[in-house]
Amino acid sequence: MIEFEPYKGNGITIPDIVTNAAAEHGIPHDLFHVLIGKTESNYNPYAKNPKSSATGLGQIINSTGKMLRMNITGGPDDDRWNPVINADKSAEYLRSLYDKSGSWERAVAQYGEGPEYAKKVMKAAKIAAQTPTRMEFEPYQSLATEPLSMEFESYNPTQSISTPAAATMNTPAQPSLAEL
Repeated sequence: MIEFEPYKGNGITIPDIVTNAAAEHGIPHDLFHVLIGKTESNYNPYAKNPKSSATGLGQIINSTGKMLRMNITGGPDDDRWNPVINADKSAEYLRSLYDKSGSWERAVAQYGEGPEYAKKVMKAAKIAAQTPTRMEFEPYQSLATEPLSMEFESYNPTQSISTPAAATMNTPAQPSLAEL
């Protein structure tokens, strides 16, 4: 049995990873933070939906992960456990849905659970965008007194984590939420 500890990715925080993925794929910053940080996983890179195969920051299910060319094994080498890969692939997927639909609201509905889900995320993103100071995004901190555990023979939580190029480059201007 192995234990997962909170992500400590080389000084880069989970919200930084989410910001970089949003910037790299041209997604409004506030929208992606609300979707990933507040709606899907609460910034928990080890989030797992007990009723489905949804895993990681963006709660990517097996079939979506395979479509996105992720390594889906169900084990510790599953790309969905890697917050950098998960955030990038979640952003890639959301962007592809936006490109097909032409609407962030429709893209969010397709990403999640339909129109009501989309309305909730869009409302929160608009509020965040109108806040005089940007929302403060706290890094994931476990509320559990015991570490999360899963049954695997070996696992090194830093083994497959790498800092994406977007984490070290200048962040491009964010798209406007006005089109929402």
